[in-house]
Amino acid sequence: AKCVAERIRSVIESTVFPNNLRVTISAGVATQDDPLGRIDFLLKNADDALYQAKREGRNKVIVYSAI
Repeated sequence: AKCVAERIRSVIESTVFPNNLRVTISAGVATQDDPLGRIDFLLKNADDALYQAKREGRNKVIVYSAI
């Protein structure tokens, strides 16, 4: 999942949009081993990772890691 998110981030970063506009993205990635796990926890973890990427300067992909 991180590799896919990183490829998307890289393509968007290197694309020049009309009017010479440059765009970057930040992404949070979270995974879940239990297919019956709660989706709300998965989404919260991805959201936490996204905000960590923004705190670290944006234009990043961060994978959620429970400490």
